[in-house]
Amino acid sequence: MGKRVIHAGDVFKNLYAGHSTYQIFIVIKNMGKYYHCIRFIDGKIETARFYTDDLQYDTEHFLLIGHIDLNSLVENALNEVLKEAK
Repeated sequence: MGKRVIHAGDVFKNLYAGHSTYQIFIVIKNMGKYYHCIRFIDGKIETARFYTDDLQYDTEHFLLIGHIDLNSLVENALNEVLKEAK
């Protein structure tokens, strides 16, 4: 299979992680060799890095399962904070 296009907000399932909570992550930004991502472990946000080539080409182990509109999510959260800060 060819190279897939990945966007900020794409949600992946990492089959290398087995059945642990580490298997779901959200892409934040491509930084060349790596994609910077976030994942939720035991109710906490952690950062993670995955090789760009792995996410783009290994469709057997890194399953694209959805997308979150990060821009809207962050914008709405910031607007709420600004309303409360007034």
